[in-house]
Amino acid sequence: MVKKIGGNRGITPTTTIETAKTRGVSGIGKVGQVGAVKESGAASGVKGIGRQISSSTKETLLRLVGEESEKLLADLPQRKRRVIEGAVKMALEGSGREEEE
Repeated sequence: MVKKIGGNRGITPTTTIETAKTRGVSGIGKVGQVGAVKESGAASGVKGIGRQISSSTKETLLRLVGEESEKLLADLPQRKRRVIEGAVKMALEGSGREEEE
């Protein structure tokens, strides 16, 4: 089966995607005993991941996320826009480590 990609904002389709036939789930089996998560040796020595961000830069970026989300996501309901904005802010806060001042 071939399905054309189309858009509703004046974009003309340029590519087709060939999709495979899917099968339904026939049943669910029993789950066995689950053990505790153990530390991975490969990640134990990793330190200092992330870019250093000063507090003032972080505040500026968080403010910009709020301003730009209003522009970019204006057609979404406010509830959904706030969820997306919150997720982007959480990712930004967790992505970089703060500089020692």
